[in-house]
Amino acid sequence: MSDQRRDDHGNSRPRSRRTLVDAEEDKVWVGFYRSIEDAAIASDLVQYFDANPEMRHRRPGLYIKAKQSMRSSWERRANAKRVAHAIQAAAFVMLRPWYIARQALHFIGRVVLDTLPPAHERSRVPNVAAPVATTTTASSSAPAEAAAPVQAKVG
Repeated sequence: MSDQRRDDHGNSRPRSRRTLVDAEEDKVWVGFYRSIEDAAIASDLVQYFDANPEMRHRRPGLYIKAKQSMRSSWERRANAKRVAHAIQAAAFVMLRPWYIARQALHFIGRVVLDTLPPAHERSRVPNVAAPVATTTTASSSAPAEAAAPVQAKVG
C-alpha cells in the first residue's frame, strides 16, 4: 500500500494519516458542541480556550457558543433571584399583619399572666362564691320581729 492516493483525475495526492486518536478527539469536540448548554461545561471550555489561544482560533464557534451559554445561565440565575425576592416581598406583605397580631396576643397573654398572683399563692385563696345580698322589706321584717324574744319593761 503506498502513501499516495489517486483522485478522480488520476493525479496522485498524499494520503492523510488520520489516526484513531484524531477521530476520537473530533468526537469529543462534537460532544462539546452538543452539551454546550450546560453552564459548567461552557465555563470549563471558556477557561480552556482562554488558556489556549490557538484552539480558540481553531474552534471560534464553540468558544462564542460557550460564552453565550454562560451569559444565558447568568441571566437565568438573576431572573430566578428576582422572582424569589418578589415572592418573598409578597409573602411579607401578606403575612405581616398576622405576625403583628400574634405578637400582640402573646404580649397581652404575658401581661395577664403577670397580673395574676403566683401559682403557690393562687392555691391558698379559697374558692368562695360571693354572698347573696338580701333585701329587707316590711313583710319580711315582721316575722323576724315576732321571732325575737320580747322583754318586759320593768320600771
